[in-house]
Amino acid sequence: MKRIYRNSLKALSWCAAIIAGWSFLGDWLAPDACLDFGGAFDYVHWRCSHDPNEVLSYIDVPVYQLASFQVFSAFLALAIVLQIALRAPRAGA
Repeated sequence: MKRIYRNSLKALSWCAAIIAGWSFLGDWLAPDACLDFGGAFDYVHWRCSHDPNEVLSYIDVPVYQLASFQVFSAFLALAIVLQIALRAPRAGA
């Protein structure tokens, strides 16, 4: 029974890391997708605008400042720590 709980907890942590990574990937690629479809990306409010009269300024946003990157990093670190901490005990130990 312990093994089932241990494996379920590890699987759940990896699923959370994958979902957070998917969200981060969407945020990271949002400016490129907006520009590819002829829009202008507002880096201040993090939105796409298709209004040709709107003037938007470019702000360099480092990847580590995105909230989704920070959440992804936290869940990934948690999944790795749980993977190591919840290893099955060796038969000889």
